[in-house]
Amino acid sequence: MLAYGVLNQSQTKSISQEQIAGTELTADQIDKIINERLGKSVRQLGWILLLGTATTAALVGVTAYYLANRAIGPLLEIDRVVQKIGQGELNTKIAIAGQDELAQLGANINQMVNKITQLLQAQTQTAQRQMQDQTALVERERQQNQSIQQELLQFLMSIEEAASGKIGRASCRV
Repeated sequence: MLAYGVLNQSQTKSISQEQIAGTELTADQIDKIINERLGKSVRQLGWILLLGTATTAALVGVTAYYLANRAIGPLLEIDRVVQKIGQGELNTKIAIAGQDELAQLGANINQMVNKITQLLQAQTQTAQRQMQDQTALVERERQQNQSIQQELLQFLMSIEEAASGKIGRASCRV
């Protein structure tokens, strides 16, 4: 029995009680009893460890999923908004929540979109002014051309009159 000192007191007592009951146990029988009881305890311990490990793995998985979605969700939103901006939808903004790096990125992208919008508006206004200036210039040139055409027409008419002799008679009468 000294060789089986790993057994706890209750197991040692149960073996001793069996011996006292009138049954003399041999070393092989004691070995068999100890192995049966140890095997049962080891199996129970194995199941406990398996259940504990499975529970821990499930908790770690759920926590990892939650943290991954919490971290990746804003990145996916930023990606979606940036794609819309790239397609020309400059009125799209990123919702900013918090003070972390992703919130700063969102704020910077919103600021960039605002600057692009301002530049586009300024460029549009400049183009409209240039178009108005060009239109005014074209109108002035049209009026000048029309005036020149009228003067040329009058000149040609006076040449025609001179050729037909109307001017000569008129100048002779004076």
